[in-house]
Amino acid sequence: MTTASFEGMKVYWGTSAPASLTAPTAANMAAATDISAYTPVSGVNVAATQNRASIALLGQAFITENMGTHGKSITMTFVRHAAVADDDAYALFDYKTAGWLYLARFGAATTAGSRVDVYQVETSEPLDAPSAENEVQTFTVEMAVQAYGRDSIVAA
Repeated sequence: MTTASFEGMKVYWGTSAPASLTAPTAANMAAATDISAYTPVSGVNVAATQNRASIALLGQAFITENMGTHGKSITMTFVRHAAVADDDAYALFDYKTAGWLYLARFGAATTAGSRVDVYQVETSEPLDAPSAENEVQTFTVEMAVQAYGRDSIVAA
């Protein structure tokens, strides 16, 4: 069994809808911007909520549960660059920017058969990190997830 480190992960950003959340095409991936070079290894945070619906019935001491609502939110961290021409990731995001985030957890996902997580999102504006000793300047972008395809396969 082969495992993969996070250093091989790739992150892409697109503003046009993929053919499918579960099967984006190679053309969708080629049209997306590779923002991996702006993303630190610790810069991807996909959080999930898994809520339960309680079924408390009269006359029973044991409370059963069913799975209830669920959702996802994403916080991405990116590095800043002093030259405006090099600060590409910072220029991509603004308040309520709609787009698609592609997380290729096992490397480049621009060819058919590659695995990729696809998230339809709306973004916050870039939030600059506080100053810190021995740290490069970074910013975060919070993303509200509207739909997603987990472990999707890139189609031809």
